[in-house]
Amino acid sequence: MFKSFFLIVLFLSVVCVNNSFSQKDDDLSFYTITSMAEKGGEIYPTCHIAVEAGSSQSYIIIPESGYYIEDLLIDGVSCGATDSYDFENIKNHHTINALFKLSPSGYEEINNNVKVRVYPNPGEKYNHFLYVEILGSNTSVINMAVYDILGRNVFFKKYCSEINRLVELPFESEKGIYILVVNTTKGKIVKKVVRK
Repeated sequence: MFKSFFLIVLFLSVVCVNNSFSQKDDDLSFYTITSMAEKGGEIYPTCHIAVEAGSSQSYIIIPESGYYIEDLLIDGVSCGATDSYDFENIKNHHTINALFKLSPSGYEEINNNVKVRVYPNPGEKYNHFLYVEILGSNTSVINMAVYDILGRNVFFKKYCSEINRLVELPFESEKGIYILVVNTTKGKIVKKVVRK
C-alpha cells in the first residue's frame, strides 16, 4: 500500500513539474523580436529586443548611400520593399530581416520609375544645405522632414505641386546622425544623413 501511494505521488510530481516547463507561447508575458539588416543598410531598433505581450513595436529601415531596400522579410515572408514596419498586438516571437541591393547609378529607387539621390552625405558641419535630386517623370516632392537620432523633428517643409527635380534643403546641424524622410508623388524614401 505504501509503495503504491509513493508511486502515485511520484507520478503526479513528475507530471506537474513537466507541465510547468512546457509553457506555450500564448502564456508568455514577453516575446523576442530579432531584427537583422544585410549589407547595404540598417534597421532600428537592432538585434534582439523583448516586448510585452499585446504591445506594439515599430521598425525603420534605412539603406546606405548607393543602396536601396530590396525586400523586408517578416518571419521569413516577404513584405515588399518597405521602409518601416509595425508589429501590433504581439503574441509570438518574431524576426524582421531587411535586404538591400546596390544601386548601379548611386541613386536609390522609390519604385521602378523614380530614383532619388541625397548629397553631400556624409557631409561636414559647414555644409549648410542638403540636396535631394529626383529622377522620374511627373514626380515632385510633397514634403520633407529631418529627425535627429532620438526621433525629434528638426526640420519640416511642404512643397508646391510643381515638378521639382533638385530640392535645396537648408540643413545647419550639429555633428550626428539624422533621418531624412522625403515624400514624393510616387512614394516615400527614408535616408540616413550623417554630419561629421
